[in-house]
Amino acid sequence: MERIIFLTFLIPFCLWSQNPLDQKPDALSLALGGTAVARIDAWSGINNSAALAFLETNYLSSSHRQVFGIKALQKSSLSANFSSFGKQVAFSLEYFGFEYFNQSKFMLAYGQRISKSIALGLRLGSEFYHIEAGSSGWVPSTEFFLFGKSGPKLQYGLAIKNPFSRKLSPEYHLKPSSYSIGLLYHFKAELNFTFEAESTWKESLLLMSGLEYEIRQGLFLRFGSNYREQLNFSGGVGLQWEKLRISLSYLQSNAWGSEMCIDLNLQF
Repeated sequence: MERIIFLTFLIPFCLWSQNPLDQKPDALSLALGGTAVARIDAWSGINNSAALAFLETNYLSSSHRQVFGIKALQKSSLSANFSSFGKQVAFSLEYFGFEYFNQSKFMLAYGQRISKSIALGLRLGSEFYHIEAGSSGWVPSTEFFLFGKSGPKLQYGLAIKNPFSRKLSPEYHLKPSSYSIGLLYHFKAELNFTFEAESTWKESLLLMSGLEYEIRQGLFLRFGSNYREQLNFSGGVGLQWEKLRISLSYLQSNAWGSEMCIDLNLQF
């Protein structure tokens, strides 16, 4: 039954407008409404590679996400950033789908400071796709980023994804160009606010916001929301213990049901 439902209704939806492979992979971003381009953390290699230029710690990160509340639909991601020749670089692998339809994405990322407070980032790789009784193949993927700081309280980011390509196959539009701009404001050490706006080709504007509060050292509480024609809410918790970080999140979508995500970050 899940196969019939997905092939009939969800494949066109995923491929045209709400492709989960292009969404943020980590539980922290999901809990904060989808915001991520203005943040420096273990997932910067995917969310904003320019922020790698400000990251001094190496991480190995993995996440697992149940999409649309459908058991068969999973999204898994693996990311690692490390220092090479004195610079921070990252690689990532993302997978979404199930037996009859799936996509995977392998990318390499790099960030370079152009001043003390501004950096540029580039992420290059390939996206592979498989559709039962349809086409399979791959296409190059290109993403550009900017990250900056304005004083100790404000961070901002910009992302331009796939400006040169919109189609993975003749049958489906899988890679719409998208543009995101976001900010993160530190009210104080334990409280910050994030906001992000994303424009995708032939879609209405997506607005996202989130609030994170550190209840006590190493314990975080997060709330978020996003709006594109309808309002959705999300939330989550995070725990940091020495070199291990764990995040859990939950999103309630009025259109497609719930999404849950867990991610792990190990510092090395």
